[in-house]
Amino acid sequence: MTLENHTSRVVSLSFSADGRYLASAGSPNDRVNVWEVASGNRVNALPGRLVAFAPDGYRLATIGTRNSLVVYDAESGETVHAFPGEYNSAFAFSADGSLFAAAAVDQVIVWDASTWEERYSFHYFGGYIGELAFSPDGGLLAIYGDGISLWGILGP
Repeated sequence: MTLENHTSRVVSLSFSADGRYLASAGSPNDRVNVWEVASGNRVNALPGRLVAFAPDGYRLATIGTRNSLVVYDAESGETVHAFPGEYNSAFAFSADGSLFAAAAVDQVIVWDASTWEERYSFHYFGGYIGELAFSPDGGLLAIYGDGISLWGILGP
């Protein structure tokens, strides 16, 4: 099967946890297409150039034009949460979906992914932050900038 109608270069892909959906993000038009895998039909088109599904399979985080960071409902396209400020290309959900982290210019912010309240903020002076990843238990956050740093995430 070939998924049609992606009119730009694909720079980011993410499957929903149940495999029902695939999100593809392209540049330079900053569009995210959400595909139903079984049928190959596009079920939604959202703004964004990078994409990641939450473990629940329905929330979809995107970084888009002007480095905006937004979480959408992948099926309806409704905004779940829009974050103020500008973010770079690094963002991640924890494996259980309870936490969400994103990198801004010189800091990493971790939010509670059910209330979107800020839980932690780390100033990072290692330059550009290119990747973030939570450990499987959510206790560590790996940050790739000028090397890899591991940050402990404390309990509530």
